[in-house]
Amino acid sequence: MSTDEQILENSPARFVAPSLEQSLIDIPGALRPVEGAEVGVNRALVKGNLAGMQIVIPPTSVFPEDLFDVYIAAQNQHANLVLSFSVPENYQGGPFLKRIPASLIPEGFGELFYRLNGADSNTLKVLVKTTLPGGVDPQPQHPGHYGLAAPLIDSNVIDGSRDITATVLPWQNMCEGDVVHFQFARWCIPYTVTERDVNQPINFILSKERIRDNGPGTTLLFYRLWDKVKNPASDHSLGQSMKIQAPDNSQLLAPTIIGTDNHNAIDLVELGSNGIAVKVDLTADMLEEDNTIELTWRGELRNGEVLKPVILIQPATATTLTFNIENQHAQRLAGGWANVSFTCIKPDGNQLTSPFAECFLVGNTRRLD
Repeated sequence: MSTDEQILENSPARFVAPSLEQSLIDIPGALRPVEGAEVGVNRALVKGNLAGMQIVIPPTSVFPEDLFDVYIAAQNQHANLVLSFSVPENYQGGPFLKRIPASLIPEGFGELFYRLNGADSNTLKVLVKTTLPGGVDPQPQHPGHYGLAAPLIDSNVIDGSRDITATVLPWQNMCEGDVVHFQFARWCIPYTVTERDVNQPINFILSKERIRDNGPGTTLLFYRLWDKVKNPASDHSLGQSMKIQAPDNSQLLAPTIIGTDNHNAIDLVELGSNGIAVKVDLTADMLEEDNTIELTWRGELRNGEVLKPVILIQPATATTLTFNIENQHAQRLAGGWANVSFTCIKPDGNQLTSPFAECFLVGNTRRLD
């Protein structure tokens, strides 16, 4: 089955409406429902194909050379003709799959309908949003979106003795219904923007319980954005580095991720086909041949999906060990981030776990702006 056939098969517009006045155009892939409209249309649907946005017109009692005219009326404006076609000579029934040029689709709320031989169909109320939360990144060559400021915190070194407030500043195109995913180590804290929040800072509370539960290490605070029709910001925000200390200050050394830049990022283009080296420095009480060092590499994709951890094992035979994260594991995380730590496992079962380190992975991703 071809892609077009699959679209027609899955579209509710494949069924004949009781009458032309009840017949409704379908937009495959549109978000249902959205506040203020029956469907939401995002940038990918409008501009993802050079030929324009797909629509499906239901089958009706038509004959060859009957004329279809498709109209879009922007909010409080007259309807504009955006598509016109005649029924082909070889028509044998079924819905019509067509495309509307992106340049003819107005931003915001609107109404979509068609006219068959002068009679109007039912009207589909749509919300079209093609602008991205955060706008266009002014420095897309660097990791993170330079229009999305790093979170603000009152201390870069914490110990879990108190709650910490992290503040996300307003962003370009901020709207009610925008969704923020605030990332704090292995915690993702979601928040939906209300009408009162628009153009105001948003505070996230990092509780002392979460901080202590997460354990010691250096974490990257950042956030991702989506609007109400699922348009994502073209990249995550800039990152803020924060060190979580062990309560007794007797920390082991965290692993060192080789190749990170001053943005705590690894460029996958520069990495090429190589793996990522992670260096582990062992303390004296770990240096016994019967001890095992277990390195754990945890990754999260650009869309928030958490991958199965990569676990590598070596005997504790030297003061410094180097582990190699294979290229395939690195490349899969393009646009995402990784967390790495190690555990020393002794023959009697006792374990010592290091603080963690984190990094972004950039490159080899298609940006939306």
